[in-house]
Amino acid sequence: MNRSINKQDMLVEVFKTNVSHPAEAREIVNMLQRKFPVHRFNFALDDGDRILRTVGPSVFTDKIIEAVRELGFYAEVLE
Repeated sequence: MNRSINKQDMLVEVFKTNVSHPAEAREIVNMLQRKFPVHRFNFALDDGDRILRTVGPSVFTDKIIEAVRELGFYAEVLE
């Protein structure tokens, strides 16, 4: 059975990061898109917490944090 994903099935997670430059944010988003192709990622670098936001059918919080750290950056779930 092929199940389509609709907006009601989407989950959002928000991370606080130490990413400060748009080029760094693009590098991270590109890497995350390759690892998690059904998710969408974006940064809000103008926010004081330098927000990384993900939207997808599931949330792999630990894997996303680990992937960001592999590129030398800090990320934690925003409480």
